[in-house]
Amino acid sequence: MLLSPALPLIPIRGLGGLPLWEIIQGLQLLGETGFGPRLPCPPWHRMREVEVAGRPVLLVREHLRIRALGSRCPHGGAPLCKGYLARGRLRCPWHGACFSTETGDIEEYPTLDCLPVFHVAVKEGQVYVSAQMKDLESSRRVKPMAKRCQLNPQIALLLGAGPAALTCAETLRQGGFTGRIIMATWENHLPYDRTKLSKELGATAESIYLRSQSFLDAHNIEVWKQREVVSLDLTGKMAHFQDGTCQAYDNLLIATGSSPQQLRCPGSSLENVCTLLTPEDAHRILDLAVGKSVVIVGASFTGMVALDSFSPQRRGQLSTLPLQAGRTRGYLPSPQLFAWAFSQLPGFLPCRDGGSSQPCWQSSLPSGGGKRRAALPAGPGRPGGHRGHEDAPIPGSSVPSEGQCGRTAGQGWEGLGALAHLLPQRLAGQVYWGWGAGGSAAAASLPSFPSQVTSVLLSNGSVLPADLVVVGIGVTPNSNFVQGSSIRLDHEGAILVDLFMQTSAPSVFAAGDVASFPVALLDGKTAAIRHWQIAQAHGHVAALNMLQKQEPLHTVPFFWTRLQSKSIRYAGCGTGYTETVLKGDLDQERFLLFYVRDGSVTAVASLNFDPLVVLVAETLYSGKSISKQEAEFLPETTSP
Repeated sequence: MLLSPALPLIPIRGLGGLPLWEIIQGLQLLGETGFGPRLPCPPWHRMREVEVAGRPVLLVREHLRIRALGSRCPHGGAPLCKGYLARGRLRCPWHGACFSTETGDIEEYPTLDCLPVFHVAVKEGQVYVSAQMKDLESSRRVKPMAKRCQLNPQIALLLGAGPAALTCAETLRQGGFTGRIIMATWENHLPYDRTKLSKELGATAESIYLRSQSFLDAHNIEVWKQREVVSLDLTGKMAHFQDGTCQAYDNLLIATGSSPQQLRCPGSSLENVCTLLTPEDAHRILDLAVGKSVVIVGASFTGMVALDSFSPQRRGQLSTLPLQAGRTRGYLPSPQLFAWAFSQLPGFLPCRDGGSSQPCWQSSLPSGGGKRRAALPAGPGRPGGHRGHEDAPIPGSSVPSEGQCGRTAGQGWEGLGALAHLLPQRLAGQVYWGWGAGGSAAAASLPSFPSQVTSVLLSNGSVLPADLVVVGIGVTPNSNFVQGSSIRLDHEGAILVDLFMQTSAPSVFAAGDVASFPVALLDGKTAAIRHWQIAQAHGHVAALNMLQKQEPLHTVPFFWTRLQSKSIRYAGCGTGYTETVLKGDLDQERFLLFYVRDGSVTAVASLNFDPLVVLVAETLYSGKSISKQEAEFLPETTSP
């Protein structure tokens, strides 16, 4: 909502008192050709951050109209002047959140809050902004929500308290729902930012809450803690909980998320074998890691980010086993990108084994006599190789995050081998990169004394000392309570939904990690994409359709993470890619990697190449295609 023009007009500082035509000229595009025949134009010369009453405000020119908005993204505080602007939509350069330049409302996640929008006036050739000081002091605005009406008997029951459920609850209120909203979770916390657990192991639960209790109370959103659902009566519209209670509903959202997979080998139930899911898990891992030998099983994003979060001052020996469960194959970047990412972690020491052309990795171990080496195993694209069976007790992957990334036979390995001599060799620590039979370093057993883990025995015979084992080998959707019902599941146990987030049962919706939905970039094939932004988009669409809006899901997956203070961004869905186009230089830690399938770009990943990933995301969102030739046409020096 625009602020009242009757408020005092505040002149803009930072533009030197320029007349309107010069301001417009300074904000207009440099050209209309963009990077290629169809890629959008660079937007950097039609947005500018200015100062209004000592506070930063974003000034945006669209055609001949100038608008003023909050200058920082509510999600992470990114400067929006470095984002991407097109068709009345402004995308954050860091995480891809998108806002309407007319209303400031959220149009793409991740974030919960909107941007403030200020009234702009032109008087005697000068540009003025009218605003209330409290709005200038904050770059976030809570969208108006309906009040609870005791006369409305309808109940929306939301199972889960993650981003999908919370976004659904707020969207219901924003859409005018005045009935009862209940969020039921097995945890003892309000909704919190789970992505921060692996990045900030010592963070308190309260510091990562998404909304306070007072906020939820003000909008009559009930949160039932330690209330785990065990079964559903779909005919009677009733949910049954572990404590013996039950709750009726008119509309039901299943947003129960996923749980970490457990190791299945001798000793996997020993003390000090941990997974990371809750704040309590994070605190326990951090406490146990002080001055100890730590083995991280899994080279997924969770494993790598958890490894990154262990500071050298707090840990003793540190080892990593690249194991993957292969559950979400194909939705994150390629082996080339992860080879770079893994090189940034403490202890990754690329080397050559006796002059061989095969790359190998080494780790200093406190027992066993010095350095151990493990050569790159045979496998797809390598003579005589085979992959480990996916139904093995601990499915393995010989490339970091292959379970999420997928790979093209041969091409991924060639990319990894080519990177071996480029990877930085400046970081110290102990990261073990080894393989056993079948191309994986499976943890064969976890010896103990007397009940705590003391070491990890690998399938290749190697032994790693371990006071603590952190397991990050994939997740399983929390859907056991619907098995055997009329709710359809995919082969991995995720709940199948349509584009309206509707399950096969009437009035039952699903969202987030537990849902498998039609993906436009996969030609409508269903998949579970377990990203924060996707969970919020699911919850938003589910709420709209509970309100009978008939609104289909329309989103482009967007992912981000940080390793060694460097940000990796990824947009799209690269499953089945057959070619890549690399712009920039991996060695210089500045690159853009396009993933191509059937001649068209379906995904992109970057490091220090902002805001190109959000530009591609917006292009894919608009329904336009980007050809391989257009990606190749992009100049190497493109930068804001």
